[in-house]
Amino acid sequence: MQSTLFINRTKITPEVKFEPNGILNWNGEAFPEDAPGFFQPILAWLRGYIKSEYVQKNGSKTYFKSQLMYFNSGARPYILNAIKILNELAQTGHKIDIDWEYDMAGDIDEDDINFSELMENFCININYILK
Repeated sequence: MQSTLFINRTKITPEVKFEPNGILNWNGEAFPEDAPGFFQPILAWLRGYIKSEYVQKNGSKTYFKSQLMYFNSGARPYILNAIKILNELAQTGHKIDIDWEYDMAGDIDEDDINFSELMENFCININYILK
């Protein structure tokens, strides 16, 4: 059985708590100095999760809550890769819900809007929560 992935929040990285029972959360801001070093364990955990015993059970589902209020261009491809991994799982028929919360009061550039439009093309149900 896969263990829980927990990463403490810092000023430049989000708190990450991914549980093997399908409850996945991250919150904070993501502009790590070493984006590959920060995100590789997260992506590795997700790759293991989609092959896990829990996911293979009939009726299992995944809930992912993202409260990344800000992420920089260095973090963006890793965040997108996480969504792509979950999309691969959704294409197998596994139910996945994503609540994607972000702060509309912050600076939103054209890339941010394109990012959310891109995610809407995935098979997973993504609910945007605007604050």
